Amino acid sequence: MNKRATNSSFLNERLDFNAKYSRADFLSWLTGHLSSIPFCTVLDVGCGTGAQAVWFGRKVLSRGKTCAFDISESSISQLKSSLPAGISVETCVGSMDELISVVKDNFGNIKFDLVHSSYSLYYARDINSVLEAMFVLLEPSGSLAISGPYETNTLLSFLSRFHDIPQLSWDCLKFIDDCVLPFCNKRFRNIESHIFINDQFVTDVNDFARFYRSATFFDPAAEKRVLKEVNSIINKDGCFHIRKNGKLVIAREKI
Repeated sequence: MNKRATNSSFLNERLDFNAKYSRADFLSWLTGHLSSIPFCTVLDVGCGTGAQAVWFGRKVLSRGKTCAFDISESSISQLKSSLPAGISVETCVGSMDELISVVKDNFGNIKFDLVHSSYSLYYARDINSVLEAMFVLLEPSGSLAISGPYETNTLLSFLSRFHDIPQLSWDCLKFIDDCVLPFCNKRFRNIESHIFINDQFVTDVNDFARFYRSATFFDPAAEKRVLKEVNSIINKDGCFHIRKNGKLVIAREKI
């Protein structure tokens, strides 16, 4: 796995960039769709630094249990150190490719009302195996919620003029439709999907440079040419426009 995908410093750079330039807030959009799902026990798979895990913990409070894990030790450390007072999230470091054993060894023999993963599942060695494990860990009446990149990413198209883009970056744009939806259609009765329209209007080439260097598709050999062109566009148009959409699938009622 590309180290930029799991390094918490790089992750924070990407999150800060998105928070500054995205017209829509992903966390608000996501939790708006998840708010209607009843749950007391929740598992956050590939939780990163824990924005969603904290929201789950706040929603559950003492009524249930929030469990979260990530392969990055630094991300889990940041999550633990930033938990608000009164919010409880049980955490551990582990790989989603060993999901069943990670949960059993760290959280006990437990089934969950909600199993969630945002912008992480496509890093798994075998996505279908992880989906199957998530399904096994769900209560019969539980819900599965998975989100990730979807179809449109104008930044990748722009960068492909300057260097090769790792195949995983292209594949992750299709993994919801190619992997998640076919799996859910076979195993759940009720499935809904939602598109997140994410427009970003970047006005500072230095901000873009920090984001680009933190990305999994960063190419140092092409950096000068990329930044020169981005800066030229900002000077000409007033901003560098990026559209990178996302998609959320919520599946309920196990078959």
